[in-house]
Amino acid sequence: METRCELINTYEVLEHVMGISGLHPHGLDTIRAMREKLVNHVMNSAPLKEGVVLDIGCGSGVGTCELATMFTNGQRVIGVDINGHAIENAKRLHGDQENLSFYHGDLTSLLTENPGLKISAAISVSVSMFISDVSDFYSGIYSALLDGGIFIDAPFMFRNEDGQNSEEFKIRTYAVCGCNMKMFHHHQLKNKLHEAGFSNIECIEHDFDLMKFPVLFSDYRPRYLFGNFFKNVVSPPAHFAGIKSRYIFSRTLEIFMFFLKHRQRYASGEFVTVKTVN
Repeated sequence: METRCELINTYEVLEHVMGISGLHPHGLDTIRAMREKLVNHVMNSAPLKEGVVLDIGCGSGVGTCELATMFTNGQRVIGVDINGHAIENAKRLHGDQENLSFYHGDLTSLLTENPGLKISAAISVSVSMFISDVSDFYSGIYSALLDGGIFIDAPFMFRNEDGQNSEEFKIRTYAVCGCNMKMFHHHQLKNKLHEAGFSNIECIEHDFDLMKFPVLFSDYRPRYLFGNFFKNVVSPPAHFAGIKSRYIFSRTLEIFMFFLKHRQRYASGEFVTVKTVN
């Protein structure tokens, strides 16, 4: 299923218009708690300390840099993203972090170019909906992880209530987001993780916290958000060269009004699993 790609998609509105660090439906505290789980798991295993940690879909690297600073042993962290502009920004903003590097490409190309890479852990926040084959993505991570390695997936999902999300509503969601994508329910993603080889999967369905004003305005001050909005509408950033201010204004309002109206129909996922070999 494909939808027409808009000039500006949801990620670009959130990050480059509003100044929100990445496309994620979770509150920042929830994401930080996931990172802490990952760091604690790696730090408590001597073999895993020898590998690298991947942040897949790192965007401009704000969260990746935070993750890297959490490793007191200087564990190597690599931010991976297919968006070249985002990777350029990440290198410019966080290139001085010694244990942090960024890679332009996907997981497959990273592993192809670095066949001996030992991966201790991987985290992906709001990535699975943009992957053309999620089963292959999960299988690739399972194969790449060291024994005992941890994988945390934090997807944007449809809620599981039966009949709430029709096929028509799903297509409308994809159209508003403005790019080719496919979202799932949590039981579908859990099954795909099992099929990839993972077991003992911790699965939590959080609310769509980004569309809760108390959470949003706790993570990002209103003055910051609205200041970025008006600045980037009046004077569009270079990334939006050739795109009219009126379009940026209308796209931003369209996205926020749609998801505010329907926020109860979405969820923030958290899947935590460890590779175990019998």
